[in-house]
Amino acid sequence: MESRASDSTNDQAITNMVINGWTEHHEDIFLEWADKAMCYRWLHSRSFNVYSRRAAYYTIPVIIMSTITGTANFAQDKFPEKYKVMAQMSIGAINIIAGILTTIAQYFKINELNESHRASSISWSKFYQNIKVEMSKDPSERKKPSDMLNHYKEEFDRLLEISPTIDDSIIHEFKKKFGKKDKGTYHSDTINHKYQSQVKDIIDNNELDQTALDSSIDDLFENYLVEMNKFAKQNSKNKFNYLKKPDICDELISISENKRDWYKVVDGPKQTILYDSPEMVDRATKRKEEEIYHLQISKFVDEYRTLKGQYPLLEDIIDNKRDDIPIEILRSISISVLKSHYSEIV
Repeated sequence: MESRASDSTNDQAITNMVINGWTEHHEDIFLEWADKAMCYRWLHSRSFNVYSRRAAYYTIPVIIMSTITGTANFAQDKFPEKYKVMAQMSIGAINIIAGILTTIAQYFKINELNESHRASSISWSKFYQNIKVEMSKDPSERKKPSDMLNHYKEEFDRLLEISPTIDDSIIHEFKKKFGKKDKGTYHSDTINHKYQSQVKDIIDNNELDQTALDSSIDDLFENYLVEMNKFAKQNSKNKFNYLKKPDICDELISISENKRDWYKVVDGPKQTILYDSPEMVDRATKRKEEEIYHLQISKFVDEYRTLKGQYPLLEDIIDNKRDDIPIEILRSISISVLKSHYSEIV
C-alpha cells in the first residue's frame, strides 16, 4: 500500500500512499481524458460557429428569394400583359435557384452538422467539468477508482462515437491559435546552461579574492532564481506542448496544474526546492552548509578563548568538531576562522 523513498537533498522521507484505492496513476488517466475533452470542446464549439455561418449563407438568400417569389405570384395579375411571360419566367428562375440552394444545404447536411457540433460541445464540456470537480476532491471523498474508470471510459467512448467529424481547417486553426503561444519562449535548460557558464567564468577568474568570489556567486544565484521564477510563470501559460491533445491534433491550460500531492507524506523539516538545476542547487546547498560550519567553529573558538584565555590550535578544533563537520572541509574552514581571528589581533 505504501512505498517510501528518501530525498537526500531535503533530508525528507516521502511516502507514496494509496488513499481510498486512489493512486497517482489513476489520476493521470483522468487528467489525460480531461485535457482531451477540453480540446474537443473547443473544436466542436468552433465548428458550431463555422457551420452556423454556413447555414446562414444558404438560408438567408432562400428566405429572401421565397419572399420575393411569393409576393410576385400574388401580384401576377397586376402586371401588364406584355410583361406577364417575363415575370413568370423570372419567378420560376428564382424558385429554381432557391431550390438548388436548399438542396445543396441538405446534401452537405449543414443544419444537421451545426446542431451536432453544438450538442457535442456541450457534452464534452460537461465531461470535462465532471472530471475537474472529481479531481478537486480529496481522494477519500471520491468514488472507487475502478467504478469511475469504467463509467468515464464508457462516456468517453460514447462521446467519440456520436461526435461529428471535425474539418481539417478547424484543427489547423486550433494548432495555430494555441501553438503560437509557445513561440519565443525559452526552456529551463537554456537558463541552466547560461548560468552554469557564468559560474564557471567567475570561478576561473583568478583576480577575484574569496570575498568577491562569494559575493559574485550569491548575486548570480539570486538572478538565476528570479529568471527561473519568470520562466515558471511563462511556462504555466504555455502548456500547448504538454497538453494531452486528441489524436486528430497530431499529438488551453491543463487541469493537471491543479493536481495535488495527495499521495506524498513528508517526514522531517519541510523545505522547498523551487527548480531542478542540479549544479546550481548543489552549489547553493554546499555554500549554506559551509556558512553553518563556519559559525559553529567560530563559536567554538570564542568559547575556547573565553575559558582558557588563548585561541585553540588547529588540532584542538579538529578533535572537537570531527563528529559534527565532514573532515574534508573541517580543516580548511578551521584555518580560515583562525586566520580571521589572528588578523584581528594584529
